[in-house]
Amino acid sequence: MVKTFFGVEGWVRGLLAAWALVVAPGCYDVKTVDPGIEVLPDSVGRVDVSELDLHGRWFSYGDNYDYPQSCTQIGMHTDEQCSVVAWPEPLPSLNFPNQNGVMCTVGRVGEVVRCGSGIFNCSANSPDYSNMWGAGIGLDFHLDSGPDQSSSTRDPLARDAWDAHLHHVTGVAFDFELLDDGDRGGPWLRVEFPVVLPDNTSLPPNKGSAGLKRGDTPVARGGADSSPVDFPDKPTPSEEHPDGSPYWDAPEIFSGRPEENNSPVHVGHNEIPFSEVNGAPVDDPSENNIAFDPTRLLGIQFHVPSFAASDPVVGAHFGYGFCISNFTFLRE
Repeated sequence: MVKTFFGVEGWVRGLLAAWALVVAPGCYDVKTVDPGIEVLPDSVGRVDVSELDLHGRWFSYGDNYDYPQSCTQIGMHTDEQCSVVAWPEPLPSLNFPNQNGVMCTVGRVGEVVRCGSGIFNCSANSPDYSNMWGAGIGLDFHLDSGPDQSSSTRDPLARDAWDAHLHHVTGVAFDFELLDDGDRGGPWLRVEFPVVLPDNTSLPPNKGSAGLKRGDTPVARGGADSSPVDFPDKPTPSEEHPDGSPYWDAPEIFSGRPEENNSPVHVGHNEIPFSEVNGAPVDDPSENNIAFDPTRLLGIQFHVPSFAASDPVVGAHFGYGFCISNFTFLRE
């Protein structure tokens, strides 16, 4: 896919080589701005910072990759309607080529279309946001992927919770750049922080969860008067919650304007104090938001969400291209 979609493989590799000389030393250079610890990956995206007890891998992901491939396998949409990750190779692969920690990605997210009848987590003839949710890149904070750096695959349920407070970490910082001056898409991003949900968390009324591993049986709950229903996996990662993970500047309730549901990411230097991370918004005011707990962190994800044609944004079926560099943990 990388070689055929946008013809980006050689283009991105050339860009990385150029940016290694420009971005990594950086106009913004987080090391001169923030008191913190920069987390540099190796050439395939693996990180290991003993001072923070942090070890994991960078990865790219999308709604039609790995398990459960929600766009085609649950939403029953066609491959052409789903998101495409052109670079780097998406999950289950854990190979994320980079130079000096400049993590670039290119692709396009699918336009959210209406679902048919009997589709999991989608009312008939409603926009299928649950199964057509977009794409992005991420970093797990505490996942041992083994010594083989070239052929590892990711088991999201093998992640352990990472305690930011224990390591005196108060937030993160990074530099953000758009590829081709934004011609491939603007910074429509949610900077998400997956967490381990509280042990007693059950499904919200009228919603379901498909789980994150092969063999999980999708579960759903009826109305508010129905009995509580457990998630497919325990401990439960917030990616299994139908509302999604906490993210930077998340509103309490989903807005009718998609840009108001995103994080305030901008070109240049970004800082995210954990005090500005909120539980994912809900679509039902009677539902409680997931609390963000920095002592139960699983990682960070730079998520490009999909939009429906009816949403008031330009180019709901649009490409994206951006780079993250100088990723740093801010400390007290």
